[in-house]
Amino acid sequence: MPVVVLIRYRMKPEKADLAVREIAALVRIVTAAEPGCLGISMLRNDTDERQLLLYERWTDQETYFGPHMQEAHMQEFIRRAPEFVEGPPEISVWHEI
Repeated sequence: MPVVVLIRYRMKPEKADLAVREIAALVRIVTAAEPGCLGISMLRNDTDERQLLLYERWTDQETYFGPHMQEAHMQEFIRRAPEFVEGPPEISVWHEI
């Protein structure tokens, strides 16, 4: 069953531009290389510009938490992310009703 995954990042103030570039680059790779990804939108909070939200659509939750998270580009991003984001992202999974 298709799912929506919401991922909220809080960017370091002095690294916000870098964070946006790095996350946008990752989005391009994921959407081009991973067939389980049905699309990703990047959103920035109007009242707190340090917050970035990814709205991701996936074929199923297992693909997101399984193969997707094991991809080399994801592992490299996770390794580098502490340079430009504060703490781990908040991730939630949603299903249409």
